Amino acid sequence: MGKAVSFKWMKQLFFILICATFFLLGCKKENEGKINNNIQTKQDSLSQSQERKEINKIIVQEDFYDFIAMFSKKRAFQLERVQFPLAIQVLDDDFELQEIAITQEKYTFLNFILPDDFLEYKQNIFIDAKHAKIEQRGLNNGYMIDYFFENKNGKWYLQSWIDASP
Repeated sequence: MGKAVSFKWMKQLFFILICATFFLLGCKKENEGKINNNIQTKQDSLSQSQERKEINKIIVQEDFYDFIAMFSKKRAFQLERVQFPLAIQVLDDDFELQEIAITQEKYTFLNFILPDDFLEYKQNIFIDAKHAKIEQRGLNNGYMIDYFFENKNGKWYLQSWIDASP
């Protein structure tokens, strides 16, 4: 009878162990599923965050001609788009270029929009992705100024000018 009890007890123990194993494996798979879902959620969140950063990196480039039109019409806009003190070069009495700094208080409003019948000088505009230059050349009067602009983060700013007019 001792062997029968022992065998019956071993069967019960074996059955309990089998049940416990299945139970633990089921819990493990359930936990793995939850862990995988958490990881996927975090990856999705990270992907969305990176996509938002990429979208923020896409900078809308301001059209130079639209910028010049606004720059020439609105004084407040012009003052926002000039980096003061503005280092410019002008001819001195010996016809040598000298650099001077213009503060916001001494700055005068610039207008690059010329009427069709304007005959004092002609204006040429050269643009690349980061820089632009407006050349103004007098018609038989010696007027010669180059204005330099820079594109920073999609917005144009007046950087400097060289006035080589006598």
